[in-house]
Amino acid sequence: MLNRKTILSGVGIFLFSFSMAVIWVTWKEKSRVSESAFSACAYHLKSLWLISRRISNRYQTPFPPHFSHVSLLMRKSFLITEREANYLGMPEISGTYMTFSGILICPNDPDYLFKLAMLEQGLSYQPSYQWRPDNRTLAYCPYCRMAVLLDGTIEKR
Repeated sequence: MLNRKTILSGVGIFLFSFSMAVIWVTWKEKSRVSESAFSACAYHLKSLWLISRRISNRYQTPFPPHFSHVSLLMRKSFLITEREANYLGMPEISGTYMTFSGILICPNDPDYLFKLAMLEQGLSYQPSYQWRPDNRTLAYCPYCRMAVLLDGTIEKR
């Protein structure tokens, strides 16, 4: 027969196991979300570098172009070459036209949804990235602590 001590021990073991499983799943989910946000930020920074190179080449301006030029021309669609698609990490998009309208907003920005709504309505908003914080950096994300250098490499700071 089961006595009170045995039942309480079983309930205690169950609650401990259940709480450990919940903690494990929560931790795994947070790490998965943060990894996807970091990869999205890296994609945005790489896209920003690609657009800057395109603007410099097309309009014969020195690299890096002024931020106002980038913010005006980011809604244009660009033909993605195979080299650019490989740089972005998506070789399947080579030969297609893409627009990079939301690349000035980091997914880790606390006002991400608000800024995205302002972008879709055509209103002005403050971008998440710092443009040219030093002489070797094109853009820096203070939320992810990632930067794209002038040579196109991504650096974690």
